[in-house]
Amino acid sequence: MSSPANLGPPAPDAVADRSLGDLIGEVTEDLSTLVRQELELAKAELQQSAARAGKGAGMLGGAAVAGYFVLLFASVALWWAIGAATGLEFLGHGQVLAAGEPTRRGGSSAAVVSLHSENEQ
Repeated sequence: MSSPANLGPPAPDAVADRSLGDLIGEVTEDLSTLVRQELELAKAELQQSAARAGKGAGMLGGAAVAGYFVLLFASVALWWAIGAATGLEFLGHGQVLAAGEPTRRGGSSAAVVSLHSENEQ
């Protein structure tokens, strides 16, 4: 294998002293080295590309989860706003404020209507 200092055309008298088999052997060795180095470079580039793709996929997954939670909380907020606007506010455990009853203003407390049948309680 030739060293980096020996790069360039050989001296004319050095080529004349070598046999054809030696020259072909040197060319074959240089070609083998070149192919090996190119394969190592391709592996390194592929590893960098795979690492970049993995990071991108992770970020995309994180953005999808964040988007899901934004949609969930926005729909809960919209559900709450519609309930407040129509007077049917959610209390929990299947109970809803009856429409038309006073809720936040002075007066008696709001009447609570149960959505469960009497047998379930």
